[in-house]
Amino acid sequence: MLTREELTARIDAFPRVDIAHTPTPLDEMPGLREQLSDECDTEIPRIFVKREDMTGLAFGGNKARHYEFEMPHVVNEGYDTLINIMDYHSNNARMTAAAANKAGLRYVLILKNAAHRKVQGNLLVDKLLGAE
Repeated sequence: MLTREELTARIDAFPRVDIAHTPTPLDEMPGLREQLSDECDTEIPRIFVKREDMTGLAFGGNKARHYEFEMPHVVNEGYDTLINIMDYHSNNARMTAAAANKAGLRYVLILKNAAHRKVQGNLLVDKLLGAE
């Protein structure tokens, strides 16, 4: 079994680019705990929510952590373009657009169900970040 230090050293050995604001905070949810306590006959422990929406990469999300490791690999392999096929208003597409932008990569986005839709929401952010 690996110690925490050994695991950290192995992770630190991978190429990485800092694009996420980490660590993200934990917010306590006392109101939810109180509501659940009122509905249950058992003691409810403290409840916390991990705020992955605060990673800072195009409105946040857990993909920011993934792309910290993926983007150096893509660039080091010599790729200059990412092509992504997603559904309309995809959070993943938005996060990939931001990560590609940070890595200096061309980003081609193929969105299912996007024809004749208004450019708003995630699609607007995709375009603002340079997605083709």
